[in-house]
Amino acid sequence: MARSAAAFNDSPGIGHNSGLSPDQRHALALMHRRKFKEIDAREKLIKAEKRNLGKVVKVDLGDTGMLQIKTMIRAETEEGREALEAELRATAEAKSWASGEDGQLDMFSGQPKPDETRAFHEGKIAGMDDEPLRNPYGAGTVDHEDYARGWQRGHQVMEEIHEMKAEQEDSLIEGPGHDDGGDLDEGDEE
Repeated sequence: MARSAAAFNDSPGIGHNSGLSPDQRHALALMHRRKFKEIDAREKLIKAEKRNLGKVVKVDLGDTGMLQIKTMIRAETEEGREALEAELRATAEAKSWASGEDGQLDMFSGQPKPDETRAFHEGKIAGMDDEPLRNPYGAGTVDHEDYARGWQRGHQVMEEIHEMKAEQEDSLIEGPGHDDGGDLDEGDEE
């Protein structure tokens, strides 16, 4: 014989204490409150210990000491190492965009490459941002030439991207089921 849905709903579930007296419920609440306060006090102590450790680490290892320790802990697992490597690549790329570097981590970054002048970088960004060539540097100066060279490089990069996008769009309408015009072939109907 099948049980009705009401029979299932009548059984007490986890945490269902309808059979307790008000005093029993009050006693349970006090027990849970006491446990919560103990845990909360331990948590406050741990936070204070971490703060104090952070101060010691800063004195011993400098401003980035805590970051280094947290990084070492993350690197203890494969997933943590992979996440750190992805973050490092993204950070290096963003730094290179902001500073005009080529995006490669370099041990000897104090030695600029010939193209890495500020004017070249500014020009390249202007070219990639599709701005017209308006050189802010005085004609006949090295910065003027570097800016123009950078703008041409940036503009060239944009043209390459536009060409790649056009090729991708063209390839979307090619292939089985499409004729040269992109319409469905009539021969596929049965």
